[in-house]
Formats: sequence, C-alpha cells, structure tokens
Amino acid sequence: MRGPVLNNLASVYHSMGMTDSAIVYFERSLKIRRDNEDAYGTARVLDNMGEVLLSVGDTNEALKSHLEALSINQSKGYKENLPGNYEQLGRIQFFRKNYKQAQLYGDSSLALGKEMGNVNHIRDAAKLLSEVYDAQSKSNILPTEITIENLK
Repeated sequence: MRGPVLNNLASVYHSMGMTDSAIVYFERSLKIRRDNEDAYGTARVLDNMGEVLLSVGDTNEALKSHLEALSINQSKGYKENLPGNYEQLGRIQFFRKNYKQAQLYGDSSLALGKEMGNVNHIRDAAKLLSEVYDAQSKSNILPTEITIENLK
C-alpha cells in the first residue's frame, strides 16, 4: 500500500510546484513497486515521474522514464496505457523540436485512442498533433499524409 500512497504524495508535490520533493517520492514509490514486482504500478510511476522530469526540462531522464514505461506496458499487454505513453513521448520530442518524431508518436496515440474509443486520448493526441503542425508550418516542414489520413 505504501507505493500508491507515495506516488500520490509525489503527484501532490508536483501540483504544488515542488518538483524536487515530487521526484524523491516518485523514486521511493518506484523502488517499492519494483521490489513488489508490480509491473502495472511501476509503469504508472515511471509515467508520472517522466511528466515531472519533462516539466523541469530534463528531456533525457523524462525520455528514459517514458520509454521504460512503454516497454512494460507493451510487454505486459497493458494496451489501455499505450496512447498516453505515445502522447508523452511525442511531447518530449516536440519539446526537443524533433517534430517528425513527435508527429509519429502523436499519430500512434491518436490511432490507438480512436481504436479504443477513448475521447480523452483522442483529445490529447489531437492537441499534440495541432501543436506539431503549427510548429512544422513555422519551420516549413509539412505534416505527412499519414497524419492527415488519421485525422479523417
């Protein structure tokens, strides 16, 4: 029970802007989840920690955290978590100005969100893709036809 409580405390610290404390509590929660071989919980903590790391601009650690969560979710068949994983990975690539990679992750998130009929994932992926298109248009990089097809 301590793992979820620590994860929730970390989320509260993050919402209060206390990112250093949030990261400490996420790391403590992550250790407990791993020690208990709780794959689902581990992936959730890694996702949450990745969001905090991205919010402070640590794209390298955020990427590692989200990629590990994606790997767990894929290997364990936690398909319901994949659209969020892809959307977060797209956000990291967007932050890094890797618009093509951000677009690919956004496309994956959108496709899975549509397949699942999950309006929240569809909304989040569409928002990411909108931001990517806007950035691409400002840098004269056009979106691919694959993405345009996904939005139809």
